[in-house]
Amino acid sequence: MVSLTAYSVTLRHAASTPTSITASTGNYRGCIGSTINYTVVMPALGISQQAASVYRWTKPANTTITTSNADSSVIGLRFDQGFAGGTLSVKAQTACGVQGTARAVSLITVLPPAPTAITSSTGN
Repeated sequence: MVSLTAYSVTLRHAASTPTSITASTGNYRGCIGSTINYTVVMPALGISQQAASVYRWTKPANTTITTSNADSSVIGLRFDQGFAGGTLSVKAQTACGVQGTARAVSLITVLPPAPTAITSSTGN
């Protein structure tokens, strides 16, 4: 016997794109030697999306990820000597290994102003 009834199945495989990255200090500026915790913020899942099982971070040069929770949705990033700026990005990855689009933020370090002149009280 042949059945003429069709069934449809919705495959949920795509990872969603993070909405934003937040910083524990309230801004993205880091001082050399300091560590800031960064957290990925995810949107509500769409109909064709699957929840992330892990997050993949790409960090700038002269920084070190010092801590991470189980799924890497929160990391501690230390600003090492020589850090002068760069981009921190993160993307969600599903249990099937499918990665979503990355979300990125620019990280900067605050440098003191350079002196404009050196003067002497004696004029010499």
